[in-house]
Amino acid sequence: MSARRSAASFFLLAFLVTICALPSAGAGWPAFRHDAARTNIADDVLAAPLALQWTFAPIHPPQPAWPQEGKEKDRVRFDEAFHVVSENGAVFFGSSGDSKVYCLDAATGEIRWSFITGGPVRVAPALANGKVYFGSDDGHAYCLNAADGSLVWRVRGAYAPDEIIGNGKMISIWPVRTGVLVDKAVAYFGAGVFPHEGIFICAVNADTGDILWRNDTTGEIGYKQEFGGITPQGPMLASDSTLFVTSGRAMPAAFRRDDGGFLYYLSPGGKVGGTWALLTGDRLIAGLDGKRVYNTENGVSAHDTAYAWFPGQHLVVTQKLAYMITPTELAALDRESFQQASQWRGRIEEELKPLREQLSGLVDQFEEATPADQPAIKQQLDVARAQAKGLEDEISRIEDAVHRWRRPCALTDCLVLSGDTLYFGGNGAVAAASAPTGGDLWQSNIEGKACGIAIADGRMFVSADNGRIYCFAKDAGAAARVVEQKPAAPAAADPQRAKICADAADAIVAATKIKRGYGLVYGCGTGRLALELANRTDLQIVAVDSDPANVAAARKLLDDAGLLGSRVLVEQADLSALPYSDYFANLIVSENFLGGNWTIDSPEELLRVAKPCGGVGCFGWPAGVDVPAAERNADGIQAWLASRGKFNMKTDETNGWWLVVERGPLEGAGKWTHLYADAGNTACSDDQLVQGPLSTLWFGRPGPELMVERHARANAPVAMDGRLFVQGENVIMAYDSYNGVLLWERHIPGALRVRVDSDMGNLALTEGGLYVATDGKCLRLDPATGETLATFPVPKRNDGSPARWGFLAADGNTIFGSTGRPHNLAYGAAWDQLVTEDGKWRPIEDTPLPKQPLYLDRIKTIMD
Repeated sequence: MSARRSAASFFLLAFLVTICALPSAGAGWPAFRHDAARTNIADDVLAAPLALQWTFAPIHPPQPAWPQEGKEKDRVRFDEAFHVVSENGAVFFGSSGDSKVYCLDAATGEIRWSFITGGPVRVAPALANGKVYFGSDDGHAYCLNAADGSLVWRVRGAYAPDEIIGNGKMISIWPVRTGVLVDKAVAYFGAGVFPHEGIFICAVNADTGDILWRNDTTGEIGYKQEFGGITPQGPMLASDSTLFVTSGRAMPAAFRRDDGGFLYYLSPGGKVGGTWALLTGDRLIAGLDGKRVYNTENGVSAHDTAYAWFPGQHLVVTQKLAYMITPTELAALDRESFQQASQWRGRIEEELKPLREQLSGLVDQFEEATPADQPAIKQQLDVARAQAKGLEDEISRIEDAVHRWRRPCALTDCLVLSGDTLYFGGNGAVAAASAPTGGDLWQSNIEGKACGIAIADGRMFVSADNGRIYCFAKDAGAAARVVEQKPAAPAAADPQRAKICADAADAIVAATKIKRGYGLVYGCGTGRLALELANRTDLQIVAVDSDPANVAAARKLLDDAGLLGSRVLVEQADLSALPYSDYFANLIVSENFLGGNWTIDSPEELLRVAKPCGGVGCFGWPAGVDVPAAERNADGIQAWLASRGKFNMKTDETNGWWLVVERGPLEGAGKWTHLYADAGNTACSDDQLVQGPLSTLWFGRPGPELMVERHARANAPVAMDGRLFVQGENVIMAYDSYNGVLLWERHIPGALRVRVDSDMGNLALTEGGLYVATDGKCLRLDPATGETLATFPVPKRNDGSPARWGFLAADGNTIFGSTGRPHNLAYGAAWDQLVTEDGKWRPIEDTPLPKQPLYLDRIKTIMD
């Protein structure tokens, strides 16, 4: 279906809605997309042209919660930029780059204050009554004083502090990714993303943080819902009686505002969800790949065309017009002419249905017919195609009639209405057009992609995907200034302590050779050891201490160095009951132990979080530290570890005295070495440890971009010795089984196998190597590095022609295989040659015809 036809399908749907924006939320821009209805209509009338006043350039760019999807529309995109809110001369935003909330001076762009949280802040704050409300991946909702950033209250959404690795960050199992919606003195937020772990929808007193109600049963209904249930992610919306919780890639769910009771889940079928949603009167419009309109009282689809696909990006509605950005144009539609046009179009669509079915059947007949019968079928195809084109042209004429205006538009990532001016933006620029006519008014280039626009107090703020925030206004005044955030000079430290920590970091890296993965500083002290390790390695470091004074000092030190939140997380927690998931730490150290007086509150906790198959603890002190023999109580620790199983222990006195403890494999841990478990295809694991109930250990990459789509039935991952090997599209990736760290990645042409239900798998794993069958050979890769250790060509076929490696198995030092006919066409060739170009979708009209007759008709039939 063409973008033009698809866009109009939505408009015909949208104009059936009685469109009336909710009352203004007050001066400024107090919430994401302006208000609780997410209308993107400014209170301030700001007329173009505008001039750039200042640019805020942060140290750390956004770090979105999820990798880009790549092969379909990115539906979970609420944190691709630092979206802002503004009022009373101040600008506020949350950062996923360094886990902070910032307040900028709206006139200058200078930082007024910042507030540190325990995890990324992904949704723009909300402003109400002089306070700032937001949520964090640390599992809490926060309220601050807008004037100085002081904490008013903090509330955890779930009941426990448990944390796991999520896409490279230590976060709560129940992160707050809905932001906080504030209305009528109540603050609402959701916590959790996995229904099986529990989902929490909460309402608290906006002034005090006291819990008004908490719905903790939402996760239990997940199995009843399409695509796995409710996963609160993205800004929520609210009508007078109902709270709408966006659900990531899925559609929103509705809850009663007065008591949190679950009302309904919008489940239209198909992949049409996303975090974009809009309330207009008694209608909710939601979805990204396909917009849908629902009655807010009961969740019933508002029109029989509600299943029409629509590729539009953003929508702004008023009493008389609707403004829409599609992938190719900006348009305004007139409601008055809509109803009759909708009826005409509906009747023509009914006529088209049997014609499309006929076309599909004729294509099948043509492909199966003999050459002698094909001309007659081709003639029928031409007649049916001409009839369909005539009806489609009539639909286009009807759709044109309801447009007030339409114009090409390349900036398609955000849209805001201010008075009679539309502001919009995209790659490299922001622009303005006349709302009455669509005519160009102004454009300004920026660095990055404009993902969000906010208008307040005579200024326009643009949020780009590189983290930059731009401020435009009418008065050009002086030259635009760039406020570049830079690390502050760390406060002067005790020189002796600084040297001890620097020497300790050098010694630890030398003794352990660990520079990647996750580090735990158990007893972070001043934070200096965490800082020195971060400067010497690529570790993501978690620093924990039970002393709040230590935590505050460590946060200050690391924040000044520009490492807090981006590389180092500092938390206060009971050292005898760490909140972190099992097996996450590649390296465990302690600043508090550097003096030799070791006090481990719970050795079991260190054992629990240390990564099997190579996790290392390194405890001791560097050279020059005088530790009396009486205080060197490492003997007890060594004895305790020796009684706990597979630990390799040694002392290293190269630079001081260090006890280096390496964790071996888990007793009873199994392996999965072939497509169906083993060379015998038993589909039975030998693992003795995995048993229900199960919980999430970590989640993260590779994500969908490099992966073979699931319907192609690609080879299953294989795993052994703490390594997980995943096959994507001509790529082999190795991950740590216990914490998800990428170990290595290799692009190998032909390293791809689909339809393994009939063509067999092409991966086999032994202690000596990972075997990968490509088109004409089998590679033996080093499981630790991915380097090629050996190559085994497949023998030619009996007639001397080339062969493809078919079946693959390995047992000990022997590999087994079979030969097969080479493929005529590589997997994905049609996709690369016909459907996409440079990784982007082709317009269907531009899809080139291949040699196969009527292949384009087949594509059009499927897509329509």
